Amino acid sequence: MLQVDTQAARRVVNRILAQQPEGRELDATETAELLGSYGINLVPQFAVAGLTDAIDAAERLGWNVVLKATTAAVRGRPDLANVHRNIDNPAEMAEAWKDLRQWVAEIGLPDDEDLSPAKPVVQAMAPPGVALIIASREDAAFGPIVSLGLDGIPSDLLGDIVYRVPPLTTVDAAEMVKELKAAPTLLGHHGVPGVDIAAIEDLLHRMAQLSDAIPQLASVTLRPCVASVNSISVLGGRVFVAPTANQRDPLARVL
Repeated sequence: MLQVDTQAARRVVNRILAQQPEGRELDATETAELLGSYGINLVPQFAVAGLTDAIDAAERLGWNVVLKATTAAVRGRPDLANVHRNIDNPAEMAEAWKDLRQWVAEIGLPDDEDLSPAKPVVQAMAPPGVALIIASREDAAFGPIVSLGLDGIPSDLLGDIVYRVPPLTTVDAAEMVKELKAAPTLLGHHGVPGVDIAAIEDLLHRMAQLSDAIPQLASVTLRPCVASVNSISVLGGRVFVAPTANQRDPLARVL
């Protein structure tokens, strides 16, 4: 049985809808609070506005950080050229900032000393691994639908995504991983070890329970979730809430 706090999650959602009855996207603090109530802990990150701000954020995180562009135009790039890793001091941050600014200009985004068109963030380092996207959206007919895919081209362009309707059984979560066409990337191939499948399945269960418990969650996206040999790190989360009844129609999922 997962240790979750549904009441805490509902308090976050109810607070937002009391302020804005039409619903909205959660900010970073609200997203972390909501997901944390279900044991989905985001790797710490700070949006930064300029090199000085980036160095200050890295100091707060204790260095060994990542600088990356997060604008939609660069998410999921297979070359990961928008990501600079293992930054350990101000000089390395300055060099990474310079390189990122040059790269942003090369791909056609407006040149800006503060990199504002790229929406830069500084984030704590996570173990290397395979980037996944785990999401849920509320469907009028079925309620929440949970999905899993590899982040980037496999899901965005090739449609390599699997879906399930909660509640998920242990078999459901395992099959979601195995049904991906890119499953060998996760299970291990050509001598490369697999990633922590149990951690992926645990995260799928948490996402399914959260979305099933709270109908007001119009969509929840965890992107990227980096699965390594012995862990999974959730590097980004995006949540939208919308007004709806607290209880779904019990016949809504009957075909």
